[in-house]
Amino acid sequence: MTDGRGRIACCLPVRNPGPEFDLTLASFAALDLKPHLIVVDDASEPPLRLDFGRHGLTGQVVRRSRSTGIADALNEGFH
Repeated sequence: MTDGRGRIACCLPVRNPGPEFDLTLASFAALDLKPHLIVVDDASEPPLRLDFGRHGLTGQVVRRSRSTGIADALNEGFH
């Protein structure tokens, strides 16, 4: 998937991620070609807050008000 500007984009659905999510972001940051991240917050409590720049990444968070599962979260991220 690309982000519309020719960059590679990666969609990550998450719900109430733990501290290991920082390891996920660090692994993307270690890549030579860093993808634009589309993180779908599937109704996390509290809502997910990310600072992509802290990891040297670009991205956006799509927030869902209620969780209907991973498939719906992925579909929303791709739109």
